[in-house]
Amino acid sequence: MAWEPSEAQTAFWRECAEQASESGEVTSTELRLLHGQGDTRTYGSIRLDGAFASCESLASACAFVRSQSFAAEADAAVLLVRKRDVVFPCVCYASLQWPEELGWDCEGFFAELVTREGTRTWFLPDLGAPMLLPQDCRLLEDALLPARSKDAEDVM
Repeated sequence: MAWEPSEAQTAFWRECAEQASESGEVTSTELRLLHGQGDTRTYGSIRLDGAFASCESLASACAFVRSQSFAAEADAAVLLVRKRDVVFPCVCYASLQWPEELGWDCEGFFAELVTREGTRTWFLPDLGAPMLLPQDCRLLEDALLPARSKDAEDVM
């Protein structure tokens, strides 16, 4: 069965995407982090400019994020990046399932929800509604948030 994000995770990605859309521009590559739920939610962010310039820079950026304790403890993360800043992986050319209605040269940004349970990627064109992309259009292949240890699950 395919993984579906929780209501809280969906609300978080929508909030991040709406803030980015309202500002008129995603000017940097940013990872927004969510800790907690309900009234106890807190947020964080990490700028990852240049992370998608090459395979090596993406691996380095992911390793950096994984090394940060506040990122490792996040309940969810949303990666925001302009399509024009994504040199690697070039999902619109690599995927056979890139939506034809978007075309290859459309402008906009990706919003990728990352949780321990799964990943979902949307493309938000500058003109138009968000589109859920197929799994082979993911920006991050490897898990960004580590699995929780059994001890941590027992506490929750």
